[in-house]
Amino acid sequence: VKVADTAGQSSETFVSLENLSTAIRAESKFDAVSLQTSQPKAQPEQSSRALNTNCIYIEHESYFGGDREISKSDTPHWKTILKTTKRVEIQADSFLGSLSESHDSGTHVPVFAVSDASFWSLREFGTCLMKSESKEQSATVAFMESSKNYPKYKRSLKTLAVAIDNYMKRQGIWTSRDNPTSRSGTAGSSSLLTILLYSKTDDRFDVVTLNLQTSSRSKSSRRK
Repeated sequence: VKVADTAGQSSETFVSLENLSTAIRAESKFDAVSLQTSQPKAQPEQSSRALNTNCIYIEHESYFGGDREISKSDTPHWKTILKTTKRVEIQADSFLGSLSESHDSGTHVPVFAVSDASFWSLREFGTCLMKSESKEQSATVAFMESSKNYPKYKRSLKTLAVAIDNYMKRQGIWTSRDNPTSRSGTAGSSSLLTILLYSKTDDRFDVVTLNLQTSSRSKSSRRK
């Protein structure tokens, strides 16, 4: 019996009747393998999950949202609370979206990773930095305040302050005290800078947001 080659080649093979069933099974296996390898691999679907915020509003001795619905009968100003929680959720979505979209816009969120300082020492450092930054344009005060409660990490916190100072000045965000175009001028715009502090020992991040007012001249210097 003549058996034609199904692999795309114009050839024929003579097979005896007693070996015909074996030849057909072998040919079928070859076709199945060829079909499987020739098909393109399916591309993995990209995850499109987005963060969904849910505001839980605290007012004096009560809180609303989450597991506690707003009672219209017991809460005279329920409409105000609903409007407030909705506005907060929109602002939170915008804040989180700005972090995730920083890659597409070409900007970067600076991450300062510290090898031996604890998460709680970095959190206190970040808190002190947010309190003093608007007046000092320096992380020195944050270092001095946080190292009082965490003297064990004094050296690392000091180096962290130096690294933040150098980064902010290199980006044109903080200027020297002798520079007349400081943020105290009126011809500036307000912006929010987010940085991350990472504790390697605790493997945890802390978010620090700085409310900046950058002068128009420092903006132009950053574009160069």
